[in-house]
Amino acid sequence: MLRDTSLGGYLAGQDIQLQGQKVLVVEDEALVAMLLEEHLRDAGAAVIGPAATVEAAMDLIEASASDGGLSAAVLDINLRGKAAVPLADLLADLGVPFVFSTGYTDACDRGAHKAAPILFKPFDPDSLLAILKNFAEGAGSEGAADCGLAPQKAGTGAAASTRHGRQVVTPFPARAVRQTR
Repeated sequence: MLRDTSLGGYLAGQDIQLQGQKVLVVEDEALVAMLLEEHLRDAGAAVIGPAATVEAAMDLIEASASDGGLSAAVLDINLRGKAAVPLADLLADLGVPFVFSTGYTDACDRGAHKAAPILFKPFDPDSLLAILKNFAEGAGSEGAADCGLAPQKAGTGAAASTRHGRQVVTPFPARAVRQTR
């Protein structure tokens, strides 16, 4: 297996799990989009986007469809006040697995895709990589409820649980917590 030996990336020295995977990033917060892009590239993925609007994401999906397609997508549920459900519908029609990300509650609108995995911001990048690796191994969005994430103690990583028959990852990344005094 390939390993990332660069010193700059978050995953320096870890296995490159997403080599050859084309991952669409749809996120309207620039900083979050940049962080996702960095983590995915460090894991070996080819990042498509990021797109900050539903319209821009639709254009990228259409362009990617004619260029070999997408392996997976990360969809922010609310893009500048518009729901990402049309994107989820299109990706599902194309057979592209996706994971939702959101800063909102568990009750946010996911349309007909209630079984798709969801990450609550801020989330541990390793949780996202585990879901995308699961997709690469053949589980689609609707079948990704068991993405190999084990519950962890609060403060040590992401805690995974099942709510209403789907995978929910609650973020408690130790790396992202900064104590101030």
